Amino acid sequence: MKRLRLFLALILTVLSLASCADDSRFVVRGTTPGTDNMNLRYAYESPEGFRQGIVAVRDGKFEFAGSVSQPVLVEMYTHDFKPLGSLWLGGGETVECTLTPGHPERMKARGTQINECWTAFLAQNESTLTESPEAANKAISAFVEANPDDLLSTLLLVTLYDSSVDPSGAAALMALLQPSARPERLAGASDFLLSLAVPANPAQPVDSMAYISTSNAVRTLVPAGHRATLLLFTDAEAQRSDTLLSSLRRAAAAKDVQVTDVYLSSDTLAWRRMLRSEKQRGFDSDEWTRAWLPGGLAAPQLRKLGLPELPYAIVCDSAGYTLFRGSEPDSALTVLRDILK
Repeated sequence: MKRLRLFLALILTVLSLASCADDSRFVVRGTTPGTDNMNLRYAYESPEGFRQGIVAVRDGKFEFAGSVSQPVLVEMYTHDFKPLGSLWLGGGETVECTLTPGHPERMKARGTQINECWTAFLAQNESTLTESPEAANKAISAFVEANPDDLLSTLLLVTLYDSSVDPSGAAALMALLQPSARPERLAGASDFLLSLAVPANPAQPVDSMAYISTSNAVRTLVPAGHRATLLLFTDAEAQRSDTLLSSLRRAAAAKDVQVTDVYLSSDTLAWRRMLRSEKQRGFDSDEWTRAWLPGGLAAPQLRKLGLPELPYAIVCDSAGYTLFRGSEPDSALTVLRDILK
């Protein structure tokens, strides 16, 4: 009987040690200086699926844990989804961090080398990261170019680099990264979004684009036969000021100019509500071509165009060659006026 008990105890001990050696649990402990009590959100995407949770911060302290089979990017937010900071965590790791609400660039973390290096970069570049998106991108670019084989380069690109300011620059930096420094689970989504924002061949002319018309018919835009074509892409009524609509009206009235106004709302009902609202403001829906596409920036019809953000405008000539691309429609209208002089 004693032998049996000893044998069972030995088995339990071995199993316990094996469990510890294959621990998939990570732990995050932290403080939030200046905010003693609040709710903290965290989220991460693991091979086992998307995970999220809310933990209470009490007396400026919090703790949460997760279970993963591979390292993951854990993002932390305030209750109203304002960023607090991010960590790279694998099973068996424990990290202690300091989070400052309103200042994710002030995050401090210790417990693993990658997170401590991340903390060091933030501390060295704190003023630059908050100066402007362009300044932040420049600092991140310098680090990535000097460290293409460092996982931190990928983490900085994914979490801090503003791709909407320079999607081509972001794509070029992603291409610099060594395979060992860019796990697919971390970089894959960014690669896909950049592929939408950066045309595979920017010099390739716009030949045609299918869209849904106000009569619910499928139509095709073709630049040929017009001296110039203006394409405007929006997805919110707030992006469409009366000044912008008046400019579209003038452009549509110009000789040999084609204006196509593409709305990327989630459904046609939202689009038609927007059209009715603009008609009440004095802009009839048939003054220029009104179009609708589902899928937002990921709409298949837009893949060749590479739209990085909304609103966005493109001006092309009769052969479809791009004369202007940009997020400021007023600039597109200025280019169009210069072409027509």
